[in-house]
Amino acid sequence: MTFNRDAQRCLMWLVTGLQCLLDLRQYLFRQIQHDLTLWRKAQWLTFTHEQPETQALLKIAELVRQGRLRLMQLRSGGGQRPGIA
Repeated sequence: MTFNRDAQRCLMWLVTGLQCLLDLRQYLFRQIQHDLTLWRKAQWLTFTHEQPETQALLKIAELVRQGRLRLMQLRSGGGQRPGIA
């Protein structure tokens, strides 16, 4: 059975078009996977990122708890401000 040239061209055009659509679908699927991976990694880094100010405050609180660090009391004379001893 032979096809005439017009039918063969239409069939080839259809197959090529479908192949392009499938390639585009696969590309978009991979891109979405990649974006989700980057999003998860960024979210994980946000939760694990330690801020220096927070670490310093936690260290001071731990030293106070252990009794190694005392907060100075405000004295009525001399105009001193409370500080860390």
